[in-house]
Amino acid sequence: MSLIFQVRHGLGVFVPTDEEAAGQKLAQLRDIAASLDEGGANPKKAIRAIKSMISKDPLFLRGYAVLAGIHDESDDEEESSALYVKGCREALKLMPEGFSGPLDAENSDVQCFLRCHAGYVEALVAKGDYRAALEASRRQLAFDPEDLFERRRELGELAIAADQLEEAGVILREQLSVRPTAHYSLAYLAFIRGDLPLAADHLRRAFILAPYAMFFLTGRLTAPNPFWEAGPEAPDYREDLLFVEMLGGDLWTHNEAAHGFLEWLCQTAAVLRELAAMVTISEKCFYASGDDCERVYKEAEAEFQKLMQGVEEKSSAALLAKVTDPQSGEEMAPWELLARTYREMADEAGEECGPGRDGGDDDDEYEEDEKS
Repeated sequence: MSLIFQVRHGLGVFVPTDEEAAGQKLAQLRDIAASLDEGGANPKKAIRAIKSMISKDPLFLRGYAVLAGIHDESDDEEESSALYVKGCREALKLMPEGFSGPLDAENSDVQCFLRCHAGYVEALVAKGDYRAALEASRRQLAFDPEDLFERRRELGELAIAADQLEEAGVILREQLSVRPTAHYSLAYLAFIRGDLPLAADHLRRAFILAPYAMFFLTGRLTAPNPFWEAGPEAPDYREDLLFVEMLGGDLWTHNEAAHGFLEWLCQTAAVLRELAAMVTISEKCFYASGDDCERVYKEAEAEFQKLMQGVEEKSSAALLAKVTDPQSGEEMAPWELLARTYREMADEAGEECGPGRDGGDDDDEYEEDEKS
């Protein structure tokens, strides 16, 4: 056994049983990694070398982390996931039953273990085993309490997927001040509970504070908006994209009724007026120059706060009133009428049409521009 687990000063650490042998393996691994970075090593040969080191020492946590990282870079998610899972499971065997953390995040082997453990959580999510993923995420937080933002980014959505709705609500409400996309998840939570006015309230705030996520979720892909970036409370393009690419986006896109509700709401006159007000405020900041900047930004901040206050005070209940289908005379929810209209348009065209079906690649173009 190359590693043992100890608790020192209240913190769990992994300790080599043979310091000299551990140092030699680490030096060898560093040489391989450095050669790869410099382009001097054959990637396949390097992978075989690290695999050989792991096969001789199943507790070589740094080897798992480095090798999984190499596969990550080549987009081999299946292999990287398998490595993270194996490294995590081997390390967990060393921990005494009942140990729940914390770990010493300064310890290099602990750092490698935490990366493997995070990969293990991601593998459970990809498998759809949300209850196990939620349990593992709680454990990761206990191991590394400082990792609140990274771990909690998806913890609320995991709790929803695992049908732990009370816990999800608590987690997501705690996140609102640092993660505006939590409004989307709270809206989803309210929707599946049948509280549609609350769902709409959260979505209206989300559309202003994290508008990129709304465009991604409805298939209207967009590059960062220069006006928005100049205004107060500028939305975070990357964070919005990350939310949609992770479990948050899956919740909405895999629930047809919820997605239809969001699609309808973002096109209502009331919401479009709120979005237009946000853009108007941001435009003023974008065009401000010279001595006017300070005054314009102060005015913009005040106007933005007034806009948000209006969103808070105006109930969404009136928007949810049933409408009459002009064709059948039947009363129905407005989002249901919109969804049916999309279906009829698709039938008439003989192909799929509607939100999220434009095959848009604006974001891919943005990525390419950014790389160049």
